[in-house]
Amino acid sequence: MKKWLVWHPFLFGLYPILFLYARNAHQMHLKEIFIPALLALALTLVLYVIVNLFLKNNNKSAILTSILVLFFFSWRVLIETSEKLNSKNILGLESFWDKILIIILSVLIILLIIKLIRTKKSLDKLTSILNVIALILIVIQIGKGGMVIYKRPTLQRIDQQTQILITDKIQTPNIYYIITDAYARSDVLKTVFDYDNSAFITELRNMGFYVADSSHSNYAQTLLSLTSTLNLDFIDKLAFFSFYSEDRSGLINLFQNNVLIKTLKQCGYKIIDFKSGYDVAQFDEVDIHYEPGNNLSEFNSTLISYTPLTKIFNLSNSDDTTSNSAFQYDQARERILYTLDKLPTLSNIEEPCFIMAHIITPHPPFLWDEKGNETNPDRMYQLSDGTHFIRDGGTLEEYMNGYKNQIQYISQLLLKTIKEILAVNKDNPPVIILQADHGPGSRLDWRKCENSDLRERFSILNAYYLPDADTSVLYPSITPINTYRIILNEYFKTEYPLLEDRSFYSCWKRPFEFVEVTKWIDLLETNNTYLRLPDEEMSKPYNTRLKK
Repeated sequence: MKKWLVWHPFLFGLYPILFLYARNAHQMHLKEIFIPALLALALTLVLYVIVNLFLKNNNKSAILTSILVLFFFSWRVLIETSEKLNSKNILGLESFWDKILIIILSVLIILLIIKLIRTKKSLDKLTSILNVIALILIVIQIGKGGMVIYKRPTLQRIDQQTQILITDKIQTPNIYYIITDAYARSDVLKTVFDYDNSAFITELRNMGFYVADSSHSNYAQTLLSLTSTLNLDFIDKLAFFSFYSEDRSGLINLFQNNVLIKTLKQCGYKIIDFKSGYDVAQFDEVDIHYEPGNNLSEFNSTLISYTPLTKIFNLSNSDDTTSNSAFQYDQARERILYTLDKLPTLSNIEEPCFIMAHIITPHPPFLWDEKGNETNPDRMYQLSDGTHFIRDGGTLEEYMNGYKNQIQYISQLLLKTIKEILAVNKDNPPVIILQADHGPGSRLDWRKCENSDLRERFSILNAYYLPDADTSVLYPSITPINTYRIILNEYFKTEYPLLEDRSFYSCWKRPFEFVEVTKWIDLLETNNTYLRLPDEEMSKPYNTRLKK
């Protein structure tokens, strides 16, 4: 068998990367896979060469390399299997299954190595079979990912004119846009989570913030909400999207090339952002980008979590020796704390700055208790919310307790950060927007708005610090769609009319099939009631719930 015919180890090395991309192709760039793919090929080649130095047989070396590569990328599956066996206490061996499975696999690999060394067969046929299997797996994943790209519609923008005239009358304060993901409005926190954050709100008001007591988000999904806010308009007014499409690439394009950033750059602003951990809502081109030194992209972080690299290089500070996602929880905590610590240090930049900090908390996963002690859910790291949180192993009770605890801790950190921002900028007060993209999702159904607690999902924290501005233009029910219309009008002398404050629900699988729920929410709030499934139904996986 010629060397060039032995390619199954390299295909098996590429397979996990293509598999992960194919699953997420509707909301990520193809370029994300290039570096991991090259590294996987290079490391597979190195491993193959090392093995071949000992076995001195191409077929034997390739087979053993494939086994090691597949074992390497199946590490998390092995760990999660052992955790499930531990939880069920199979054969009374609770907490020992991780060791047992490792021992079993290690013995099997050793026996296989011995068998490979001793066999006198050419193994040409087995090599051919493995080549075909690996090629089929690769073709399937390329087909899945390629189909998403092929069906991707061309973005049809609706022309928007940036209404700004640069004169000596405009002001150019630094603008801090702090998004606290899924931070609920005070009344919802009190009613749904039995948590009173009035002290937090009072502190904000004492610092000079206007807090909109009746604010709602315009959308129930992060990317929809942020794209709409930054473009100063509703999604269906920005571009044409198919109701039946799951592909978010056009939405990401609108997020990246938004009206607000174009306007501020025209006025000489530097754009600064922080790594959030949700890469689809991260600017590609900014003047300054901040992130902790060892933080990985969302794709790379997920990919590495499937491997034993987290243990080999001690990437996690957690005491959890079984969960292979512990390092992802550590990274999430590090990003949040780094962002909150860094924000007050940006006052010495000469040009005016727009600073965007998307902080994924109190949104799940729940990383701290109310005192700031670290917590690691006993499952893989996921940014899932609503029914996806239940699907991925969470419970309603865990959501209620975890959210309540985390919001207490993060509120303390937010107050500290904001006070420091105002202190270091006292000679040139900045604009500060402290705003949630949407509300919590303890009772959110991603398939049907009728099964969701709409008041909970759409009611948001929305606070404005607008120095030297006419704050009478603000009002209790203002939604994010009007945030930067007001700011541009007040500081840049534009004449944007305020839009009607409307809210739209859409399913996760069909993000552009909007259902307007504005009047529905208003009616629920007027009657002080909630529309949602009973708690016992919410605790079930969503595919087993009552049909409505």
